[in-house]
Amino acid sequence: LYMGVSSALNTNARLSSKFSQGLAADLMSGLSNGCKDGSYFFRFFSNVLSTLIKIFDYLKTKLFPEHLGIENLLMDKDICQLWLQEALYLCDSSLEGVFDASPVLVERVHSCYIVGSLIMVRLAIIGRGVNISVFRDRYNGICKLKQELEDRGVCSTFRREPFVMQITGEPGIGKSQMAYRNMIHLLQATGLLNGDTNPIYTHPPGAKYWENCNGEPVLFMDDAFVARSGETFDSEVAALMALKSSALFTPPMAECDR
Repeated sequence: LYMGVSSALNTNARLSSKFSQGLAADLMSGLSNGCKDGSYFFRFFSNVLSTLIKIFDYLKTKLFPEHLGIENLLMDKDICQLWLQEALYLCDSSLEGVFDASPVLVERVHSCYIVGSLIMVRLAIIGRGVNISVFRDRYNGICKLKQELEDRGVCSTFRREPFVMQITGEPGIGKSQMAYRNMIHLLQATGLLNGDTNPIYTHPPGAKYWENCNGEPVLFMDDAFVARSGETFDSEVAALMALKSSALFTPPMAECDR
């Protein structure tokens, strides 16, 4: 299909018409003329891309199911129902005094918050006619409970979301080394530090792909908020948002590019 579309872009029409120079030439002509009569071609390209994406996603689910992340499973009705039941249970007032004595419950609150965040992202694109008030109310309850636990000092054993270290100073004074050392201390406190391998994967801010990530417990983006513009800045924002997933973020390069 891709080769056929590519050929069509450079194929002239057999019959004489106002669209006779070939799709590519006619599209450029429409752009230069203020997009007059160009809507046909924009619709054509939009449909072609949508079809290619659907075919790619279908083949991916059949050929490479292991590459599917947790976000591809969240629209299943059973999973959404289980999440609602978990949120109702954790927000029960009878558990208010149990969180201090049960670290497992704290972990469940944190996991419920992560999965709920992904569900709310998927629900955000649903039409206005669908009532999602139940999910929104439960999610707000989990967010409030998570914040209350953190204010009391009852936090999850592992943080599965990004946090920022703001260290200011002149270049060359060791800001990156200080941030690196702080992460080492955090790993030592959790008992995750293993002397055999480097526990921190440092991701260059300007890089697009994560092919060098090898399951390290910490993903470190140094100088992530240096003022940039264009594609580099967009890729950094996308990388930070991808870290919100509770699944190990090591997708193939094609997935990162999309």
